[in-house]
Amino acid sequence: MTCSSDRSAGIGFAIVHLLAIRSPNDHFLLGVRDLKRGKDAINRLNTIGINSEVDLVQIDITSDESIRDAEREIRTKHGKLDVLINNAAIALPENDLSTLRTTYQTMFSTNVASLVLIIETFLPLLKSTSADPRIIQISSARGSLTRTQQSLMPPPWSLSYGATKAALNLVTLELSRKEGNVDVVFQCVSPGHCRTDFNGNRGKKEPIEGAKVVAELVLEARDEAKKRQYGLWEIEGEDTEPTLVPW
Repeated sequence: MTCSSDRSAGIGFAIVHLLAIRSPNDHFLLGVRDLKRGKDAINRLNTIGINSEVDLVQIDITSDESIRDAEREIRTKHGKLDVLINNAAIALPENDLSTLRTTYQTMFSTNVASLVLIIETFLPLLKSTSADPRIIQISSARGSLTRTQQSLMPPPWSLSYGATKAALNLVTLELSRKEGNVDVVFQCVSPGHCRTDFNGNRGKKEPIEGAKVVAELVLEARDEAKKRQYGLWEIEGEDTEPTLVPW
């Protein structure tokens, strides 16, 4: 059972689509703010031939109460969770000095604090119900300090977006090091520059291409997954296996 939080389109939709193709007997939970949009997403999956069991879970990641309600619904209705995929994020422009502080506060609250709260809320369910609990964070190569320092990334549209992804990488690494989490596999991934509504469809890859790295990590054997515990992973170009993005 996989829960992809807060996305009924774009990368989140593509992740469920690809996982359902590669592992059709699994049960998927798609976290959405808007249930109507979520139902539309399931209809699209059915239209393109996906017959796996996909259920919706309503969740607003900016609401502590909604996060608790989502965990309670999954625990009560489904009784188990194996993989939690956090792919919710926002990006805001920084062209007005008068709103710069608010922009950064909103970005870090949504892209970092909300995801940490989701993890901490869902960890007891993962650890108590799954023999192979995993958490995958959808990060970005924008959070790579090494690539930024080496000028391997183009100028950012939103500086705060990259900053939140660097912070997300750090907190994920620290959460994985906590004594009580040693049996949970934590991983970060960079899906790459995909054509989605998130970036005005300016990306160079189709979302399902960006979902490949997530599918590889979700479906690989636990021993292999543990080897990739401490890293940010991507699949680009002709690669067929996840490769390591430097921090």
